Amino acid sequence: MSKRNENRLGYKKTKVGWIPEEWECVKIKDVCAQPVSGFSAKGTDNTVSPKTSDIGVLKLSCIDAGRFNPYENKQVIQADLSKVKTPICKDIMLISRSNTEELVGLVCYVEENYPNLFLSDLMWKVSAKKAETINLRWLTNLLLTKNYRKKIAARANGTSGSMKKITKGSFLRLLIPLPPFPEQKKIAEILSAWDRATEQVGKLIDAKQRLKKGLMQQLLTGRMRFQEFGTPVKEKGELPKGWRIVMLRDVASIAKKKKLTSVHGEVLLTVKLHCLGIVRNTERQPKLTEGGRPYFKRQAGEFLIGRQNFHNGGFGIIPKELDGCIASNAITSLNVQENKLSSRYLLYVFSNPNYYKRIGNIMDGTGQKELSEKQILRLKILYPSVAEQTRIAAVLSTCDREIELLKKKQEKLKEQKNGLMQKLLTGEVRHPDFINDKGIS
Repeated sequence: MSKRNENRLGYKKTKVGWIPEEWECVKIKDVCAQPVSGFSAKGTDNTVSPKTSDIGVLKLSCIDAGRFNPYENKQVIQADLSKVKTPICKDIMLISRSNTEELVGLVCYVEENYPNLFLSDLMWKVSAKKAETINLRWLTNLLLTKNYRKKIAARANGTSGSMKKITKGSFLRLLIPLPPFPEQKKIAEILSAWDRATEQVGKLIDAKQRLKKGLMQQLLTGRMRFQEFGTPVKEKGELPKGWRIVMLRDVASIAKKKKLTSVHGEVLLTVKLHCLGIVRNTERQPKLTEGGRPYFKRQAGEFLIGRQNFHNGGFGIIPKELDGCIASNAITSLNVQENKLSSRYLLYVFSNPNYYKRIGNIMDGTGQKELSEKQILRLKILYPSVAEQTRIAAVLSTCDREIELLKKKQEKLKEQKNGLMQKLLTGEVRHPDFINDKGIS
């Protein structure tokens, strides 16, 4: 609990720390009924809509840090329809009883009834013993705090590092501070306002991403063009007037790098899997040896291709903040001459899933498959004029900037909520309606 509460007027010391005098210290079993699990029915690759009559069993991913995602499910096969149990109803808390060490014990609150969705046996639903005693939305927020995430993880057991389990007994014996029910409800309402704001921004991000995807499909194929560059094509696969198909070797080359013999403070750079153009810093420093893997210094603006993960989106342009970082020889640096090819345009061409995923079919190797530098140079791309490439890249870059700004706004809202949770759920700050004559916040 908050250290600010220690020895404060109107606060008392309990097994969960210093809490307001009106609050209680109880075990979860005192206010919640026995958790109920479901049945892990076999499912198809299809997802069922929560509003249909098709039956779905929930995946663990339906629990998303406090938010319930009903679309994270799989359609139950005909043979298992009679075996499903525990449908999802409103005003319950779901908890992941078996998961990775990082995700075990994660919880979410369910606001609506979903009679066609059912629990698997890897999750519990938790309900209140008495509705006027515990507000489950409030409890969900409490169990999502860092303090309680650690406590739940510490109670998980299992020999495997990948899947940990918590028992009903260890969960129900967990001690929690319990404000009076009206105060729980008020705290939950305040935190829900931040949840709604975060969700609204998330919807805007989704909409912007769909817009960008649609623009990519149109602009990168010539089905949408700027008037000064010509008319758009009407048929799929038709080559726009003024465009041609070229191999990468016609407009770019492999950059030659001098092998590093020592490292002085530099940190390792990598092209992350599935990041689609995002280059990140791993913040680790490799040891250079005579016979070991060679490393090279990289500069801002270089176009990088991860030869072992290109087919998973492993490529990108080095941002200014990573200028001078180093990368191994498993990452190729492409020398893109801007008078021949816009590097941003190339990034968006590569970012089309239909493009980068099919590269896996030409990668060589019996174990870890790899795209050779010769194969990279033979990759074919649609090639409009540099001026048109630049306009296309500018439009898509604007989408990226707008999405990035929205993501930063979303992260700010999450930070604000985390700060509120720390203060409200510990009693460090209280709503004016619940401060008694001695309580000072």
